[in-house]
Amino acid sequence: MPPGEPSPVVIEPVAFRPAVAAARRLPRYLRPLPILFGAALLALGLVALFMFTAKSVQLEFDPPADSIVMDGRLPVVPIGGRHLAQSGAYVLRAEKAGYRPYETRIEIGSEQNQAFQYQLEKLPGVVDIRTGDVRNASVTIDGEPRGLAPLDDLRLEPGPHDIVVAAANYLPWLETVEIEGAAVEQILDIELVPGWAPVSFSSVPAAATVVVDGEALGRTPLTVDLGAGRHEAGLRLDGYKTWQTELEVSGDVPQAVPKVIFEKADGVVSLRSSP
Repeated sequence: MPPGEPSPVVIEPVAFRPAVAAARRLPRYLRPLPILFGAALLALGLVALFMFTAKSVQLEFDPPADSIVMDGRLPVVPIGGRHLAQSGAYVLRAEKAGYRPYETRIEIGSEQNQAFQYQLEKLPGVVDIRTGDVRNASVTIDGEPRGLAPLDDLRLEPGPHDIVVAAANYLPWLETVEIEGAAVEQILDIELVPGWAPVSFSSVPAAATVVVDGEALGRTPLTVDLGAGRHEAGLRLDGYKTWQTELEVSGDVPQAVPKVIFEKADGVVSLRSSP
């Protein structure tokens, strides 16, 4: 380098470093913590407003319901056997095992304390009617024919019902039966009583004709089946006075008529004269 000349300036390369942008600060109203705090305050305020303006509603069901639901425009809060609800219209639903589901519309008024009473209705009872060895017995309930026994799964409303079971040659069975309802099954095992009974006749002398209600049935000694009720009976034997009586026969109750001792018939006197 000649004397007196300035020294050259040396420029050295440097690695590029981008400038770090200054972190932007979010506005206060967009920060998470204040938002959460404000939301909590709002929720508490709404709850307080609801509790302050809600009406206390007592819903009484007979019998007590297993579940109660009130649906409306605003939520309903159950507390200690009561319900807190705003004034307005609601749909009330209640259920209990063995009872019909209950549904109705209720109107919550402006009174602070309100009570409603409801009656639940039992489901029909389930009734089975059986008649043992007697088949095809007719069953009538409350005057309406229901079929031939045995019958299963008859649905009857709770309460008293007049039931009649009848079969040929048997006494009718008549009874007022209390149906429990609530889907409870009741079995009626009915033993029909035969509508007849054996009646025995005997006489001295034997071989007398037995006549019942004007019909000759045979000769003594004789046992015949007679229907329950009243009958006119008699014994006839040539040369003897006719014996007659009235019999009262009870179904399935055998009876023996006391032995009949015949009396000789009165003699017949014939008078003839000639001039």
